[in-house]
Amino acid sequence: MKLNKVFAKFLAVDVLYNGAGILSGAFFNVFLLRATGDAAAMMKFNILQHIALPFVMIAAVWVSRRLSVSAAQKMGFVAQIIAYSTLALGTSASERAVIPAAIVLGAGSACYYISYSPMLLRYSTDSSRDAGLAALHIGGVLLTLVMPVMTGLFINSFQDLTGYRVLFAGSAVVAAACLCVSFTLAPLKMADGGRGTRFLARFKEALRLMRLNPLTKYTMLATASYAPRHAVFTFFASLLGYHTLGSERTMGFVALAASLVGLGASVIYGRFVKPQSRGNVMLIAAGVLGGCVGLIMTRLNIWTWVIYSIGVEATVMFLDTPPLSAHLAVVSNDPGLDALTPEVTAIREFIYTAGYVLSSLPILFMSDPARYAGAMLLAVAAALTIPAFCLKAMSRRLEA
Repeated sequence: MKLNKVFAKFLAVDVLYNGAGILSGAFFNVFLLRATGDAAAMMKFNILQHIALPFVMIAAVWVSRRLSVSAAQKMGFVAQIIAYSTLALGTSASERAVIPAAIVLGAGSACYYISYSPMLLRYSTDSSRDAGLAALHIGGVLLTLVMPVMTGLFINSFQDLTGYRVLFAGSAVVAAACLCVSFTLAPLKMADGGRGTRFLARFKEALRLMRLNPLTKYTMLATASYAPRHAVFTFFASLLGYHTLGSERTMGFVALAASLVGLGASVIYGRFVKPQSRGNVMLIAAGVLGGCVGLIMTRLNIWTWVIYSIGVEATVMFLDTPPLSAHLAVVSNDPGLDALTPEVTAIREFIYTAGYVLSSLPILFMSDPARYAGAMLLAVAAALTIPAFCLKAMSRRLEA
């Protein structure tokens, strides 16, 4: 489906934003593992980043109301520049040193994603949104085709962590470029609502409307139950991947192969998936993911890990996009919720964070997380049937 020029600009900004993250973030968990020697440090960083996100979103909502959605977006880019510059210039890679960076990166993500939904709603319709999201995902996949290999080779050319620090500096430069390009987007303003109790009243009104809308319970349950995939699979991808493959360079080449498959999956999703089939494709993808986990539980070596990585990447688009598309459809078709999109987005982020943090906490108490990797991954894959059935229930309700 053809996308308009305004969406194309939004796509360019999103690709640059993700590019800054992928440039230094492809092996960030490995960086923490090497720097601290503690697998739990990876999870602590990710938990702190996600906890900061919904709280900062509240402030970002205030900015989007008082100034503009575009201003909140730009604040996100500035936070990215600060965080990456701090990591690049820091002299210590201890856990204490990266905690502030985790919080600032979380704040940056909050500001960016509070603008993401209003802009996505403004620049697309429900019939074109899946294709638009597929285009956004393809942009991200194209970045991962090249960057992990290049950054992996670059990191391995140093004996210490110098390569990581150079990449952090590069991410700061890309984030600065992203800030510049964002000025080409037309300012997106919303009705004022930042003063006094009126600001809090909007959140109360958003909660009231979400309770009244019979479809919101499905999208919020889907949001909470698919969040663990991001927490658990990302953690073990770094932990098991590094131990199995042995170097960032090899991890980069595996990521390249997986991204090629992911690119094809994104094209298929954008071309064939319709709103009424979101639940079905998500259910199939959850089954495929479970099969991939079963493979590495049976035998973990380089080749089974490659197959697992390719299978996981093939399912990403089919697992991540349906819950978001369904949520945006509910919001855009409810005038009350549509007018309160920033507030609804912040509330949804709290629900997502709850699912993310609750699924991450058990890992912090594991003396040897790798020992329980199979069980954790399989449990999360099984839990992904919950959002799938939520979306199927939504479809049946809309057809009734």
